[in-house]
Amino acid sequence: MSEPESPDVIRRHTLATRLWHWTTAVSVIILLGSGLMILNAHGQLYWGEYGANFDQPWFKLIWFFDTARVPGWLTIPSSYNLALARRWHLFFALVLGFALLAYIFRGQIEALTGVNPVTALEITLGNFGLNVDLSPD
Repeated sequence: MSEPESPDVIRRHTLATRLWHWTTAVSVIILLGSGLMILNAHGQLYWGEYGANFDQPWFKLIWFFDTARVPGWLTIPSSYNLALARRWHLFFALVLGFALLAYIFRGQIEALTGVNPVTALEITLGNFGLNVDLSPD
């Protein structure tokens, strides 16, 4: 009688990688929604020295929507509020920027020191009595 085959090992990404991916995904979606609301304020994008006067826009919102406005269900916030859209946009641009910096520096720290930052965090939390397992396995 042959022995049963061992089950396939499912390898998962680390917690840091999963958090980074979700942070990036949420940030990009919110940046798109708030950017569309900002575009509602002036539905044309210019490429040139000034973007005014007689420069021709290279993008007009009216090419895609008859009302020259993006529908509210696509924008953040859903009602027309340019100031709030700018706040959302700038905040999540910072969130995305810091997430990118953390992603870059995590790899650099591991390459320079040979210490996995997730393992270091587990040890640090263990010193405070918080026994957590952040490894993907």
